[in-house]
Amino acid sequence: MPRPLRDWLLRSQYPTRVECIEAYFGSHGFDPHRHDTYAIGRTLSGVQSFRYRQQMRHGVPGSTLTLHPDEVHDRAGRRTGRRTGILCLTGAALPAAFLR
Repeated sequence: MPRPLRDWLLRSQYPTRVECIEAYFGSHGFDPHRHDTYAIGRTLSGVQSFRYRQQMRHGVPGSTLTLHPDEVHDRAGRRTGRRTGILCLTGAALPAAFLR
């Protein structure tokens, strides 16, 4: 059986109002938590399963998801890893029309 990849996270070196993250997470999940920013993520490989707004969601490769600030979410553990790219944006980085 192949050895699973180790978790890793790459973060933009000089974040301002936009932070870029790419990460790989193995089979573990995350406890419920929240963020101060909008997070726009793209599933690059694997399947991301998480609870958000009281529903179970699944992100397959090529799908895009948006998490709003202060919305509690988790990440369900899976037997396979997943890789994602994420943009974290403060409200100041977004046009006013987007925030309505």
